[in-house]
Amino acid sequence: MRIMNGFLLSLCAIACAATAETAPIGVPITYRLPADGSPSKIWRVTLAIVDPRNPDWIISQFAAGVPRTVTAGNGGAFSEVWNGLDDNFMPVPPGTYAVKGICMPAEKWAVDGAFHSVVPRFVGGVSDWLPIPADAGAQGEPFHGDPVNSPIGDVAVSPEGVAVFYYSYLENGLSNPVIDLRKPPGPGQFLRAFPSGGAGGGTSTCTDGDTVWSYSVDGGCHVYRPDGKDFGASPRAMRANGYAPDGSVTAMAAWRAAGHTTVFIAQRGRLERKGEHWYVEGAEPVDVVTVHAGEGGKILATIPLARPHGLAARGGRLYALHAVGAGWAVSAVALKDGLPDGPWQPVVALAGMEPGGLAVDGSGRIYVSEPAANRVHQYAANGKRLRSYGHLDVQKPGTYDRETFMRPTKLASWTDAAGKDRLLVVEQDGPSRVSEWSADGALLREYPSLQTKANDGWMVDPADASQAYVAGHGGWLSRYRIDYATSRFVLEAVWPEVGTDPLLPGFDHARMVRVGGRPFLACAMQSQYAIYRLDGDRWRLAAGMVQIASPKGPAQHFLWRDANGDGHVQEDEYRGSPLQLPGHILRWHGQQVAEDLALLAINQDGRDVWRLPVARCDERGIPEFGAWQRLFTDPVFAARAAGTATALFGGNELSDAYTSDWSQIDGTPERGFWITARGGPNFSANQGAQEKVSAYVPDGKGGLRLRWRVGRAALTGVAERGETMGGMHIRAPLNGILPVLDQSRCGVVLYDADGLYIDTLFPPGGSRLGIYDLPGEFFAGMTYADPRDGAIYVGVGKDTPLVFRCVGWSLSQTPVRALAALQSRVEIGLAQISRPPEIA
Repeated sequence: MRIMNGFLLSLCAIACAATAETAPIGVPITYRLPADGSPSKIWRVTLAIVDPRNPDWIISQFAAGVPRTVTAGNGGAFSEVWNGLDDNFMPVPPGTYAVKGICMPAEKWAVDGAFHSVVPRFVGGVSDWLPIPADAGAQGEPFHGDPVNSPIGDVAVSPEGVAVFYYSYLENGLSNPVIDLRKPPGPGQFLRAFPSGGAGGGTSTCTDGDTVWSYSVDGGCHVYRPDGKDFGASPRAMRANGYAPDGSVTAMAAWRAAGHTTVFIAQRGRLERKGEHWYVEGAEPVDVVTVHAGEGGKILATIPLARPHGLAARGGRLYALHAVGAGWAVSAVALKDGLPDGPWQPVVALAGMEPGGLAVDGSGRIYVSEPAANRVHQYAANGKRLRSYGHLDVQKPGTYDRETFMRPTKLASWTDAAGKDRLLVVEQDGPSRVSEWSADGALLREYPSLQTKANDGWMVDPADASQAYVAGHGGWLSRYRIDYATSRFVLEAVWPEVGTDPLLPGFDHARMVRVGGRPFLACAMQSQYAIYRLDGDRWRLAAGMVQIASPKGPAQHFLWRDANGDGHVQEDEYRGSPLQLPGHILRWHGQQVAEDLALLAINQDGRDVWRLPVARCDERGIPEFGAWQRLFTDPVFAARAAGTATALFGGNELSDAYTSDWSQIDGTPERGFWITARGGPNFSANQGAQEKVSAYVPDGKGGLRLRWRVGRAALTGVAERGETMGGMHIRAPLNGILPVLDQSRCGVVLYDADGLYIDTLFPPGGSRLGIYDLPGEFFAGMTYADPRDGAIYVGVGKDTPLVFRCVGWSLSQTPVRALAALQSRVEIGLAQISRPPEIA
């Protein structure tokens, strides 16, 4: 509860008694803008009411980036009205206050039609189907959604080359993208995608070139048509007009003849219900291939088949990959009018391998993937093996061989206009690539998949901004080279065994840090802290915080360093270093790693912030931790808890502690620290009633002091200028500008060194402004500088990395100008103070 209730009653009484002769609400504050410095003569102005006894302490940024145009008529003279409310939208006591402000030259941004001083310019991202920068304001990601770290699940293609790329999970967006492989790689290949609602994604899909059918393991395990048309009845699923199979679907195929399409669905173990829309495959076999009418989904036939694992329909035959005793085989059955005609006939016996997927090309050649061996094998129609695709047995760490697979699974084939057969290969590990090959074994094209772990963070090398690191699948780490001139992301290296140690699992919210020129990758995940060092051609675990579950009582925590240098956590390396946590620091959304490799830890539900420093690194680059250091206790929280908060210092805030894990801190003891934190009640998982950004600076006595605190929450659900929906990530200032990432709307709110609002990058979600309309509820993001030319970039990505260059802000450029001619004091009376909005 706020402490201003008595004052509010007085304010309400005066407001009710007001007459037409009463002084108007608010007081004007005058200033003059420069006549030069803005080519368009348009400026954006931020004015703040501050404590006259402490001008650093901002009470209200009542004018946040308002656009004003200098003309011969106004001579640059303007006034703005302060309504007597603070940044919490609550009234302040009547009296005299000081004023400060800034101005920034502004231009109308062609993308949203609004005036800005800093704007993002799209550079590129990891996907061949993203728009080119020139079209970025009109075209967005052609398909997108919440991938929850899932790789691509399947690819299917019609004989003439219309393909569907199906992700294991891509919900709350557009999925099942249809791609025309007959065109050159690029955004021109994209044909359409479909709303994902109720069908998050899965492992199997098929297409006849016009229609798509897919199997979703999300929302009730059902086969559906992404276009929303009927394919049976599936009342148990979130989409009720699909087909609810008895068994887990492992593969699908489509065959078109005489204007009608037949859909084949391979079903293995019986599905067992574990929740309302949650099913898992059980041990009881179903072992059938069901045959359906493509229109409506009617079951036309059911064919028994032992553990079916792959399907392909080509040349008037249905092929199936299935179990035979303890091994595997490919069999085929003729099709007549789209229906099986006769028994299964054996085609290929597969000995000594565990297959992954099946395809058949237009010449009758058969392809089977072998994931564990990183190979795809080609067989003649008579079953003779002709060749194997895949150069190396496994990728060499620190390099990337484009002809070496990373766990190939699903396959598909089509025939181009020249009559040449082409093979598509889905890779589950690493960057989850889809590659295209000729029938004689040549690599033809690659289709970079969405890098779906980007939502857990990706990073660039602070010494070389062209090198970007992204977590891949299966415990692999990928490095891309960003060509900022051509907008290309080129995969150039991969490393195994990153995030795979059972005692320090995962690789989330990572940051690359260089200490003494040596690179480290550090991540502060939900329950631990891990540091990797580059050791020759490997990234190896070097140090961290280990959590050991206890059968009785709370988990135990230890500091660990890799004493023997093998990159694996062993008990004798951590048992001697028990760690007492200084509060609830192992939060759901993790913590921040500073540029000096220290862990910066906010004590959730507490009032203090802690730092775990790295005292030194040995000659191998293995860190040694120091002791916990309390950086500060938030003085506003402390005052509120002690009952000493005032109307100008915390009395109108909503929290007595860091109550939310939507908070983060960055900085160093030498530069200071900047922290963003949500507070008060939550309107939803992604929006709270209070958003505050605080700056702590060295106090000259070996400690830190709170210099300023700003922030306005978007109480109406739409972020106006200077407001934040749901901030979480923050980075230390670059050239005097502090960026706060608004995760709920995917924006970047910029403040100057004094806490004054500068601008907000990216329009609100749902604005339909091309690639700049970024999805909200993403949990990563960063700003970084390129030391070569001083450019500053924003790196985001809910489903794949995207990069934007900041125009108007660099290491040598800032839009901020001082307001020299500004009214320095203002007096406001009780009758001039506005009533707060009801929601406040």
